[in-house]
Amino acid sequence: MPMDQSVDRVRLIIICLALSFCVNYQYAFSSTYTNSAVHSLQRFVEGTNTTESSDSTVHKFSWLWSILVSIWFVGFLPGIWASNWLIERFGRRAAFLIGNILSVVGSVLRCLAILIDEVYVLVGARVLCGFGAIGVILLAILPETPKYLVLQGEYQKAQLSLRFYHGGSSPISDSIKSIERDIGRASEENGKLSEIFAVPQLRASLKLFLAALQNTAALWTILFSSTFYLERADVEHRVAQWSSAIMAGSYVLGTITGAVLIERQESNLNFLHKFAYVICAEMRALVSYINNGCLAALAVFGFSFGAGVGPVARFIGAELVPIRYRSTVTAVGFTYDTIVSCATSFICAPLFHHIGAYAFLVLFVFPSTLCTLYLYLYLPETRGKEIEEITRELE
Repeated sequence: MPMDQSVDRVRLIIICLALSFCVNYQYAFSSTYTNSAVHSLQRFVEGTNTTESSDSTVHKFSWLWSILVSIWFVGFLPGIWASNWLIERFGRRAAFLIGNILSVVGSVLRCLAILIDEVYVLVGARVLCGFGAIGVILLAILPETPKYLVLQGEYQKAQLSLRFYHGGSSPISDSIKSIERDIGRASEENGKLSEIFAVPQLRASLKLFLAALQNTAALWTILFSSTFYLERADVEHRVAQWSSAIMAGSYVLGTITGAVLIERQESNLNFLHKFAYVICAEMRALVSYINNGCLAALAVFGFSFGAGVGPVARFIGAELVPIRYRSTVTAVGFTYDTIVSCATSFICAPLFHHIGAYAFLVLFVFPSTLCTLYLYLYLPETRGKEIEEITRELE
């Protein structure tokens, strides 16, 4: 590979890493800080309700905790649908900026909630944080995406944008033509939401996508509250607080492994990871009896999620439908995922209080087992196939 192309490739990787960090840092922090800070949050809630009795405060905290961890999705849900409108109307860069500003405002309100001792301000702040992620400073140096500029007919700016992202060694004219072909195919006929439910092949694709996303539902409950559940399994407090870090490290190793596996073998083999996911979730249902052994299950859970369950579930829907339906199918799938994640995160703690660790069996293990079986039976292999071939297999 020529030196210029190598430099441009490294440069593009650095840009992608910077964007990923800006998106995922705030996203990761907002979804995990409640975990290790469960006792601090409890003291905060008790401090804002000093006039109430102890029993009343404990009962109120259990419900406020469920609201606090699940309220993120209340902001996330409209953000899913608003993002597509913002992108098409104002461009990718402007939409990213709007989301980031809302997220920064939410972060400021979180600090304000602590200063004024008002728990409901903290709840409202998490709604805003669910709408975007931090990265405003980086946006000042990034141009609009080439695809949006071509869509607007601004070819000169599109060429400058391509040169910025891909480097001077990139064949600019070929890239412009490729973007035009993609836009042409997407605009041949706008996919309607009703067609996704009316056309059998599209409906079958959507069901497979939803089944895949169902297998990711347990992640949020564990990210938000693993310390809460581990302590009730008699795991030592400090060890329980590190549970999220342990799972995050396993998740990183899993994503690296999964990237290699997807390139080297059929993605259907990633169902092995889905079965591992279900097994680990079931082991968590035994959390009250195996104590520290559930930490090992948590680590394997993170690895299997990163290696197959999480990444495959999020992109498989786009591979099952023609390009003009992809954004709509993705929005429907993520809407379903958000509603399910919000509901399970909200109900898990109260249900755990009544039936113990078997709450994980009811909410996660049984649904995941059924969905995994459905995917194993009906999901076609998508790697290296044209969409027409995949559609025929779904008939």
